[in-house]
Formats: sequence, structure tokens, C-alpha cells
Amino acid sequence: MGVVWNTSSVAPYDTVSGTVTFNDSDVSKLFVEWGDGTDQTLDNGIYEWYDLQGTQTTASISHTYTKAGTYGILLRTINSDGFISKYYGSSSSAPSGVYPYEVNTSIPPITVTDGKPTSLLRIENKNVFSGIDNSIFSEGPKNVYIQVAPILGTSINTALKTKTLKLKVEAVEAIRNDQVLDTGFESVTATIEKTFTLNSRATGDTDAIQLNNSKRPLLSINKITLVSSKMTEEVSDTVINDFNMLKIFLIAPTNDSTLLNPEFFPITYVSNGDPVKSLKDATRSVTLDFSQSRSKHLINFLLLILMITVRCFLGTAYNGKLLAAPLLQMQLRQTTH
Repeated sequence: MGVVWNTSSVAPYDTVSGTVTFNDSDVSKLFVEWGDGTDQTLDNGIYEWYDLQGTQTTASISHTYTKAGTYGILLRTINSDGFISKYYGSSSSAPSGVYPYEVNTSIPPITVTDGKPTSLLRIENKNVFSGIDNSIFSEGPKNVYIQVAPILGTSINTALKTKTLKLKVEAVEAIRNDQVLDTGFESVTATIEKTFTLNSRATGDTDAIQLNNSKRPLLSINKITLVSSKMTEEVSDTVINDFNMLKIFLIAPTNDSTLLNPEFFPITYVSNGDPVKSLKDATRSVTLDFSQSRSKHLINFLLLILMITVRCFLGTAYNGKLLAAPLLQMQLRQTTH
């Protein structure tokens, strides 16, 4: 009895197949233990039985291995009279718990070689939109500022500059104790409303409007709404078109002293076409399940859980400061095999 594989090696999750040739034509059942279980015993092995016609001299077998390695299979048969054979395999000694066993060099092992990493994602038809990224607050409570990305440059309509804009922000405030933040603070959820015009901004490096009270720095932004009801007074189509092109950002300074410019990082933004952002919005975050994934093995490297935040930056310079589009948050879990 022997086996001829269709290939000398195969990649994980690819099916390997082979042809078993029998010495007699009265085999009614074929037992194959594939070698990728805990051991090769009936209790812990991965095996299957093939029902044959009783007059066959060959049988086709196939299996899918899920990780790289060299696997020696075990074969045994039952003939038409009900007699069961020994276990046959290529190993020079019987696997633990396997008896009776006989070496058969005509049953070669199969090699499974890992190649390029692949991933099977349990996710379909997902649109992930830019939302709120509070990661900057991992540095601690911060003052948050309103900044308008200069998409229009200096061509902003003069009439639009005088229109009143209003933001409504649900945030977590850090209330200082004894006016010294290092001694601790109390976290309080609050709603902050800020009314401003584009002309409210000063020139130079201070051209951002502070959202919060300096004595109540913020710990997170939970929701932001652009209240456009103040724009209901009669306006021209040109003003409306320019207003639709504005992106109003919330930004916060970083504590990273190694950075020159920029010093501010985006938390979120709103516009007339996308006036509400919320942490609870399911369309703005997604969990990708990599539990079926396979990753190429790296020396001295084992990645168990991979949490990735994909950051999409809009590199727009304004008065020496770099504004960036809000971070696109995606949490990915990946398990290597």
C-alpha cells in the first residue's frame, strides 16, 4: 500500500489530495489519520473513514491543513471479510498510543509551507466614515479649540464671514480641585454651546476659538452638532455654496515636545453636509474579525491582538499650523496561527 500526493508541498488552508494504491482489490474501508491533531490516537487525532466498493485498487483522499509543518499520515484498511489491518506510516517508530504499527516508506509525509499572509474577514458591505477620535486625551485633560479648515482659502464670501455659526458639543469635563489639576479632578458630562463667526477668529497663530472654559479642560468629546438654524436668514446661493464647503474642526494640542509644527491634532469635524458626529454612531467604527486569518510566521515575533487605528490626514496648512482630517477609527483584531 502506498500514497502519491498531487504536490510535494501545499500552503495552509489549501486542500492537498493524493491517491492511495492498495495491494489487494478487496478493501471495503480506508482509515486515514492526518497527523494534525493533538496526537495520532483515536481519542485525539484527526481522522476519517472512506467507504469503498470492495473491488477498488485505488482511493482518492484529501485534507486541508491550517498551519505549516510536516505531517505524516497513518493508513489502515478493512477488507471485505471484515479483517482490519495494522496502522501503516512513514515514521521509523510507532506514534505514541498507536498499535499495531508497521513502517511503510511508500506513505510519504506531506509538507505544508506558509507563504504570503492572507486574511478572511467576517465583514461585508461596510462603509466606515470619519468620526470622533479621542486618543489625544490619553495625554490628559486638554483645552479644545474650534478651527475652520481653509478649504476656500482667501475666497470665502464676505457675507459668510459675518454669519453666525453655532456648535453644540457633548463632552466630559475635568473639574479641577483647588485649581491644581495635578491634585486630581472630577469627571462631569456637560453640554457646551459655542456661537461664533468666521470673523471672530484673530489673526496669526491664535486663529482658533477655544471651546471650553480654561478651568474645565476636556477629557473626551462624545457628540458634536453643527446648529445651522442661525443661517436661516436670507442668503445668496454663493453664500450657501461656500458654507457647504466649510469643515469645522475640533482640535487639541499635543504634549509631544519633539514636534515642531503641527502642535495640534484633530478630534473631529462637522460640515453642513455632515453636521452630527457621535461616538455611538455605528457607521463610524467597525470591528474586523480576523479569527479566521493566517499570518506569515516571523522570527521572534508573535502577534496576538492587533489594534489598529487608521489615520487619514488632510494636510492643510493654515498660518503655520497643519490641520488634519479626523482620524478614521477601525479596531482590528488579528490572531496569528
